[in-house]
Amino acid sequence: MNTLQPSHINAHWRSTRRNMFKVLASLLLFLVLYCRTTVEELDSNCPQRSCNGTTAAGPPPTPPSWLPRLPQQEVDAVNTLLHLVTTSPSGQTGQKTYPPNKNISGTHCYSRTFMECKCKSSTNTCWVTKIDLHDYQLSGPIPKEIGNLAYLKSLDLSGQDLTGSIPPEIGNLSHLESLDLSSNSLNGSIPNTLVKLSQLSVLNLCDNKLGGALPKFLPELKSLRSLYLCNNLFNESIPPEIGGCPKLEYLSLSNNSLSGKLPDELGHVSTLRGLYLADNQFWGRLPESLGSLAHLEEMSVMNNLFDDQLPQSFRYLKKLEYFNILGNAFNKSIPGYIFEWPELEKLILMGNNFEGHLPNKILGLPKMAYLAINNLPGGKTDVSFPDIHNMVSLYFLTLRNCSLTGPIPDYIWRFTNLFYLDLSFNNLTGKIPPDLNQSQPQFVFLRSNKLNGTVPGWLTSLSNSGSYVDVSENSFTNVNLTNGNISSNLNLFECRSQYSDTRSKWQQAGYHCDNDTQIYDHLYINCGGNATSVDGHDFEADTQSDGGSTFFLSTNKTWAYSSMGTFLDADEDEFILDKTCNISNTDVSLYSNARIAPISLKYYGFCLKNGSYTVQLHFAEIGWDTNGSSTIGKRVFDVDVQGGQYYLRDFDIQKEAGDVNKVITKEYNVSVTNSRLEIHLYWTGKGSTYNPTKYYGPSISAISVYPVPRPEPVPVPPPPPGKNKFPRSAIAGIVGSALVFGILILALSWALVRIRHRKLKGLELHPGVVFDYKKLKAATNGFAPDNKIDGVGNVYKVIPTLTAYAEKRPFFSLLRFTNISIVLVLNDRF
Repeated sequence: MNTLQPSHINAHWRSTRRNMFKVLASLLLFLVLYCRTTVEELDSNCPQRSCNGTTAAGPPPTPPSWLPRLPQQEVDAVNTLLHLVTTSPSGQTGQKTYPPNKNISGTHCYSRTFMECKCKSSTNTCWVTKIDLHDYQLSGPIPKEIGNLAYLKSLDLSGQDLTGSIPPEIGNLSHLESLDLSSNSLNGSIPNTLVKLSQLSVLNLCDNKLGGALPKFLPELKSLRSLYLCNNLFNESIPPEIGGCPKLEYLSLSNNSLSGKLPDELGHVSTLRGLYLADNQFWGRLPESLGSLAHLEEMSVMNNLFDDQLPQSFRYLKKLEYFNILGNAFNKSIPGYIFEWPELEKLILMGNNFEGHLPNKILGLPKMAYLAINNLPGGKTDVSFPDIHNMVSLYFLTLRNCSLTGPIPDYIWRFTNLFYLDLSFNNLTGKIPPDLNQSQPQFVFLRSNKLNGTVPGWLTSLSNSGSYVDVSENSFTNVNLTNGNISSNLNLFECRSQYSDTRSKWQQAGYHCDNDTQIYDHLYINCGGNATSVDGHDFEADTQSDGGSTFFLSTNKTWAYSSMGTFLDADEDEFILDKTCNISNTDVSLYSNARIAPISLKYYGFCLKNGSYTVQLHFAEIGWDTNGSSTIGKRVFDVDVQGGQYYLRDFDIQKEAGDVNKVITKEYNVSVTNSRLEIHLYWTGKGSTYNPTKYYGPSISAISVYPVPRPEPVPVPPPPPGKNKFPRSAIAGIVGSALVFGILILALSWALVRIRHRKLKGLELHPGVVFDYKKLKAATNGFAPDNKIDGVGNVYKVIPTLTAYAEKRPFFSLLRFTNISIVLVLNDRF
């Protein structure tokens, strides 16, 4: 019996190992060649090349038959999408495989990173489960062949230029879990076939031109968790069927044309975590049922028409982190429960009609980082600055026009995260700390208070680094400028109670005109535009680009503007709008530009003769277009002319003019004293702030000021010609009637005189004699009844030759009838 020796075993093992290496090397060589072929197919129509770099003739090698393949109908469906590609993805650096041939084959499932597949080895078959072509710049309608991808779970075609309607064939994708068609130009309505997508969890159709009513089949989408329909043209109201969605967590309907009251059924979606209804036309009171949304974390209903008081049931929304009701008409007082929401981080209550004032202490918001409240009228007593010392995470604080009095608490300046501070238009007093040894806010707006002391150097120096600082209209006594220069982002207009430097006299309160400036009786400003002449009037240029915290005085010192604010959602502030097309007015030079401001814009006329003036304010909404727009924009602000002589509340340029790019002029007659005119445009927190433009707030195109013309005599219009002329016969009748009436009056008067004369006939009087009251009383024995003559009024016998005739008059006098004199007496108490 032969046995293997150890040497033979080693030799056999070495031989076997060499054979294994050969097999592995062959397999590796095949994979390299196949992968090389696949990669070459991804190049832009390059010919196949041999290993030495020379061009190889003939078609590419055929992939082995054992590789899993896609069904041909799925290959065709993907290729119809790829045919919509116009250019390579913007900003891609090899992260995605761009399909230059605009075609795939059945074996390309693992070579294209824009799609994923699932394969079954037993049948050697694959199916497409995911397609992500966002930002590939597809253009055209979505092909109906997309409905052939039966196992597709995720489809992302966002950020394209897709047009037309959503094909109903998408309803065939029964395995679809996520559909994202946002940021396209799709129109029409949501097809009813989507009701078949029982596995759909995320539906994102934002930023399109879809319209019509919201679908009522939403409750049939049992797996739906996120529904995003924002920035479209959906109208009508929210259907009550929405309350039947069993798993819905996020509902975004912002920036549409939806209206009506919110259905109570919305409060039945107990799983809801985010509710976004901003920029619509909803009205009425928020339903109490929303207080049942115990899991709600974010709620935004800004820029609608909601009114009445906030529901008391909202006290139970203990998980709220974000609450935004900006730009509505909520009234009554701010509910105290708001300041007890323990998780609240962002609170925006601006632009409403709340009454009363802030509570003295706000100690229930330890996580608060963003607080914005304005326009609180206060009450009968002074309103102190609220105690918010525990809000140490604050980075944004606005308490504008809240009737606050007293000093600014020192701890405000010690908030290390504070980035934005707006306490303007209050009655705050006291001083600003001279030193601040920590991080400093980048935006500080303290306009129109009663602050005193010195404006510290650390505050004025912020403006040198691009920050905005506005301390105008205060009562400071000194300003500390670190480099002696006033930055364009530092507003010091009327910031001092008194100032002796004539070079900057405008820093003193009550500034109206320099002594060396000529007095005028007119003012024409092309706001935001160049100098121009219109209808014989020369409009001065107003092209200064600054406006964040700026006071600009014209070269001739006859006018100025004072601007304040920063556009919170814009990447860069712009304070002049510029548009040269589609302006529906011949005076394009006046309306192709406009000056805007995020919060406050004041124009001043400083050197006007005292008297009455006509003020014309010229407006045109040039901030956006409506043709093809998927949004309804509103620019809303208040206008105050000459300190309240005229006040225009919630002025909407587009609404007043009828459309965008159309002109509207508002005209007022005001009185000017002390040579000063003031026009204030103020954003109260209403209107659009993001869509269709991030440049919200007041906007004005031009200003015209001229003396009120003296009234001219109104000419009597000539009689109308033709058949409308008054008939001659009617005129003759009126004249004749007047003559007859006059003759009758004269005849009646003559008859009465004759009757009176007969009654007095036979009574003798002393001709020309007049008796005073004392003599008459004595002569009639004190007007004794025995001396009274009946039948002719109050007539008394005095002496045989004298009769006194008295009527009820407040005096007595002498009347003469031929040769008879009669004394008239009121009564015996005269």
